[in-house]
Amino acid sequence: MMAAALATVALSHELSAPILLIFVAGAAPSYFFDANRIAWMKARGWSIGWNIVTIAGFLAMLGWALQNSVIGAGIRFLSLLLVNKLWNRKNSRDYLQAYVISFLMLIAAAAISSELSYGLCFFAYVIFATWSLTLFHLRREMEENYLIKHSEDARSERVEVERILNSRRIVGASFLLGSGVVSLAVFAVATLTFFLVPRFGFGLFSSHGRHSIATVGFSDQIELGNYGLIKNNTQVVMRVELDEAKPAVPDRPLRLRAIAFDHYEQGKWSRTPVRAQPLRRQGKLWFVAPPSRALSLAEREAMLRGATRQRFFVEPLETPLVFATSRPVAFEMQAATPDRVIELERRDDAFAVVERRFDSRGHFGVVEHRGPLQYTAYSVDEERAESTPAIEAAGDLQIPDHFPERIAQLARTITANADSPREKAHAIEQYLQSHYRYTLDLKRDEKFEPLDDFLFVEQAGHCEYFASAMAMMLRTVGVPARSVNGFFGGEWNSFGQYWQVRQSDAH
Repeated sequence: MMAAALATVALSHELSAPILLIFVAGAAPSYFFDANRIAWMKARGWSIGWNIVTIAGFLAMLGWALQNSVIGAGIRFLSLLLVNKLWNRKNSRDYLQAYVISFLMLIAAAAISSELSYGLCFFAYVIFATWSLTLFHLRREMEENYLIKHSEDARSERVEVERILNSRRIVGASFLLGSGVVSLAVFAVATLTFFLVPRFGFGLFSSHGRHSIATVGFSDQIELGNYGLIKNNTQVVMRVELDEAKPAVPDRPLRLRAIAFDHYEQGKWSRTPVRAQPLRRQGKLWFVAPPSRALSLAEREAMLRGATRQRFFVEPLETPLVFATSRPVAFEMQAATPDRVIELERRDDAFAVVERRFDSRGHFGVVEHRGPLQYTAYSVDEERAESTPAIEAAGDLQIPDHFPERIAQLARTITANADSPREKAHAIEQYLQSHYRYTLDLKRDEKFEPLDDFLFVEQAGHCEYFASAMAMMLRTVGVPARSVNGFFGGEWNSFGQYWQVRQSDAH
């Protein structure tokens, strides 16, 4: 039963391999040790030592939860508690507490896992739990009804609980088969719950007061080197449902665009301040169109014709920006609740959600929305984007003062035989792919400008370096370019027919 619970946690990818190995190595040997029969395990110091370790682990997980996910911290602490209980099981209360801990681990893993492996482990857990709880009940009944009563009467014969439970008088084929059938019925109901209720952060784990997820890559300024901090973070940030069938991987991986940066300076990207433009809402949709006039029915139908519809279920993030595939033409979301009104703003080529809430004096105040969000985006391929407003590229040729000349010289050399902007972009892309190595183990020589260090010294980096190098090299040869941030890839759930996007998919 405990192994099945730990397996659900292991297969959720929340625990790194070293931490998981520590927990397994700590729990497995306890099977061969009985705390009631070994003298040194009965000593008071043994329990005190475990209590100290558990308290220290709790404090460490509090600190970890403040910087990462609460669910992740809870899973780590529950794993530690389980190891503690397995090494200190002396009576029925200890066993019962271990059962409760294993069930909490199962629930925590359900909140972050959507793979078939969870269902298989859950199936095993249901069967093992049925057997364990039945035997636990029998053991306690024997202890209370026989051992206690008979101990008061010296003439009565003591009942050997261990001998009875270990015999086939109780635990035989009929017991295992009968309880297994009961488990199958429980599992059938649980399976419906598993597939009908998304394993995601809405419901129990969400509220307006919930802290947002610290997602590196979605702020008003990006500094090269930060992206590597989240590459190994498997926390789920959103679920995406598409009308079309699953895109083929890797031919058509999921690409979710959020924000683009147009100003570069010493390894830092930022956005030129722009005036936010409220989107015009017509019916249920906010249309990405100039707000000066309302669109006619024919214009609205033309914009939506052939558009891909994506439904987003997004965790609270440290950004009010909304995501979409390709070029969005319209958005749909709940516009109002009893205490607030939700609106969409266009900020250059990005789109943000703002709320108008009543303050203490009954007036509306405007704040950026950072809570859980559900919305639908309608996007068209870039080839069909003529119907959407063009993105101004005037600032997309900015090159900072004292930008290393050898970067510009390298770009001119690479694109010497290229004529069109597309050919130049393709040439630089191919050069970066073939001459540089992808790594998260970054090294940095502070004597050089970050891109200069990447291209000529380290010659290795992660996606921020490749994207930034390409954007700036294109600018030096007269091709407008920006650094775009979003999510790339995702994990396809074939049963729920949706994409599950994690922090590590940020790109």
